[in-house]
Amino acid sequence: MSEERISPTLSCVIPARRQIAALAAASGMDMAKLCLRFVLSNPQISSVLVGVDNIRQLERNLDIIRKGTLSLDLLEVIRAVVPLFDESIVRPSRW
Repeated sequence: MSEERISPTLSCVIPARRQIAALAAASGMDMAKLCLRFVLSNPQISSVLVGVDNIRQLERNLDIIRKGTLSLDLLEVIRAVVPLFDESIVRPSRW
């Protein structure tokens, strides 16, 4: 979600979002690519469910998946800049 669409009640995520956007750009990726690859790089996650609106999005997601996991160095940097948010922040059903 773009920063402009983030509701005031979720504004606490904006600093971390900006840092992740900068990391993505520095790594030659957009946010979607970095975020999906981050999730796929987590050994504690056994499956990922991604919604799509059209074939183009599905094909893009498949291309991202084929890129594989992120480097350990990048994973460490991401974990260092993203705080553990409360469930009311990370679960869209609670927004």
